[in-house]
Formats: sequence, structure tokens, C-alpha cells
Amino acid sequence: MKKTLNDIVQETIESLIAKDYKETTIKGYRRRFNELQSLAKTMNISEPTEELFQEYVSDNTSYISGKYSACKERYKIRTVNLIRSVIKTGEADTSRKNGKSASDRVISETSKKELEEFVNTLKKEGLADNTICSYKRIAAYLLIYCAEKGYDHVGDLHPGDISRFIIYLYDHGYFRPTTISSALSGLRRFLKRYPDKKRLLMELPSRLPRERKILEIYNNDETKSIKAVLSERVLSKRNTAISLLALETGLRGVDICNIKLSDLDWEKDIVHIKQQKTGRQIHIPIKGSYGNAIVDYLLYERPECIDSHLFIRELAPYTVHSTWYHVPSPAHAGLAPGWGNYPRS
Repeated sequence: MKKTLNDIVQETIESLIAKDYKETTIKGYRRRFNELQSLAKTMNISEPTEELFQEYVSDNTSYISGKYSACKERYKIRTVNLIRSVIKTGEADTSRKNGKSASDRVISETSKKELEEFVNTLKKEGLADNTICSYKRIAAYLLIYCAEKGYDHVGDLHPGDISRFIIYLYDHGYFRPTTISSALSGLRRFLKRYPDKKRLLMELPSRLPRERKILEIYNNDETKSIKAVLSERVLSKRNTAISLLALETGLRGVDICNIKLSDLDWEKDIVHIKQQKTGRQIHIPIKGSYGNAIVDYLLYERPECIDSHLFIRELAPYTVHSTWYHVPSPAHAGLAPGWGNYPRS
């Protein structure tokens, strides 16, 4: 009798625990295993199959940018490989599989030479192997970016390209805010090799905001149920946009309703918010889900007025309301009782 997917997943987790993996790492794998099991349930599959694995890996779109994420794809492939190894040997193979590195994707001979000379310089300076690897990786991505832009070499970069390059790294899932800081030192060293491009160094951020994870409150089924209700257009366009923002960003209701039109940076797909409780300035990526809901509200429901806030009263006077209340029970909309904060109409 073949083992079920749930059995194999449990064996994989036990194998990772036996290998003394950190609880935080195992927690990350549990989340990905849950996604795989949820997909299997949707596909009405109880055993691990290649069809299931391929379908799971094919969904490699970033939740943040809505674009392809190499990072997400790598995580999913590794998750599937762990399960495959348990099926084959009864033990999770945690060794890294050889793949095509960023430097292998540098095609131009000129670019290859630039990268090689950069690495040799780092070696002469006596830098640690891990540091050299990190610096080489981000330099290789810059050369790949140049090739995609149609530049012959780094010297063809224009003002603004470095800022766009960092966004490019995030969009493709090559780096995250928590992993790019040290690599930016390597990028700075690489750019210093081109004296006439020193002005580009000014585009490198001196400090990156710390990434903050959203605490999971709802399980997958509850989240799907909430999203299903929101897609049924039971709520107004305004309250739908507010609900999606609250659900997917974890922002406080007061911060959502304090957002001003000028806080929306559509060019960079970011919302700039100053938290009322902490006074901190945070920057939230505009995802397709709540981004489209906001646009829908702006185009078809928000009345014309002089108030600069994004979300305003649905009834005159059209201003942001000065008081806030906790929703007593939006059961008519199918949401959990007491879920969300809204401005009075």
C-alpha cells in the first residue's frame, strides 16, 4: 500500500528534526508543505505524484509584485526535492543541488571578463569566500540587467538605472530586504571600478527598512472564505479595498483610513504610511489584489471632493471621519464577527 502525501510530509518533517534543523527553518517548510497538501486536496489527490509536484512548482508568482519570483520557485523546488528524497530513501536529502548560478547566466565575453577581474581583485584583498560569493552574485545580476537593457557593458548605465536595478532584484525574487544589505556593499565596490559612473553610487540606499513579517491570524480555509466573500461584491468598493488592505498587509484600521492620495506611489507601486501608534514611516508594496480594489474605488465610487484622504465617508460631508469604530458583526457579509475597523459612513 502506497503512503499518502500526509504520511510522506510527516516523515520529511521528522527527518528534518532529526538533522537538528532550527525550528524557524522547519516552520518555513511546514508552511510550504501545507500549501502542497492544500493543492493536493483541491486536485483530489491523496498520494504524492509528479502531476501534483509540477502543478505546485508552476505557481511561482510573487505575492508582492505579482510577477515571476525565482526565489519562490527555488523554495518550491527544494520542498518537492525533500519529499522525493524521502519517498526514494526514507530520509530527507538536505544537500544543495547544483544549478545554474547567476555568473553562469552572464553571456557576453566582455561581461564575463569584467566579472572575473572583479572576483580576482576581491581575492587579492583577502576577503572571505562567502563574501566574495555574495559580491560576485550581485555583480553578475547587474551584468545580466545590463544585457537585458541592451547595454554593452556597465559603462552604459544611465542615472536611475541602479534604483531600477534594485527593484528588478526584488521583482525577480533574487534578493529580499533582509538579504540584500550585505550584497549592496559588493555592488558599491563593483561600481567604483568605473570612475565616470560615481554618480550612480548616490542611488544606492544607505539604509534599508527592516522586513517585518505579518503574524498569521487566519488559517488557509478562513483566508479563502474571507476572500471569497470579498469577491462577491457584498461590500462597497471602499470597504472591499479597506478589507483587502487589512487582510493582506496587517495594517491597523486607523493607518489604512489615514492614507492620503499623495501616499500612493503608482510609479513604484508603493504606499507610504506613517503609523499613528508608533510614528514609524513604513512602505507597503501595492499588490494586484488590493491595488486593483483601490483603483476600482477611485474610478467608480469615490465622490469628488477636496479631502486628500484616500478613503472618505460614503455620505456627505465627504471627508475622513474623525471617529472610528469596531465593526460589531458583519455577519451579513460572511466575515468573522468584529473583523476590521472602518470609518463611519
